[in-house]
Amino acid sequence: MANWLVSNPNPNIANYKTIWPEGDLYYIIMEKIEPLASSSPLREQIEKILAMMESSEARIYVSTEINNIIEFLEKQQTRRNLPLVGNVFLDYLKHISELSQQIPIFDFLNIDNIGIKDGKLKFFDIT
Repeated sequence: MANWLVSNPNPNIANYKTIWPEGDLYYIIMEKIEPLASSSPLREQIEKILAMMESSEARIYVSTEINNIIEFLEKQQTRRNLPLVGNVFLDYLKHISELSQQIPIFDFLNIDNIGIKDGKLKFFDIT
């Protein structure tokens, strides 16, 4: 996965600088990302998006089907229910959906794996 992200960078995903295997593990060095403040307007927007997915009838948040999540968020965007940061979510999810067709991806919407770099939202530690 990390090799794919190096070959297919996205402005909303942390830049992976170096990757090397050692036994069964891969070590990754990526750009430094600042954690989200525990109480900030940006974190509140992200929490609102995650809550929308969790409370949806389809329980979309627990789905590992990225395309289902994209479809749900696009519907919310059309209804103007999606916070501004939702566009970043959609771009990120559309980008990694290509990879998800090759390997299963987990933990791609964990709020603890979302941070800030130069004032912009960045996703990292996608497994």
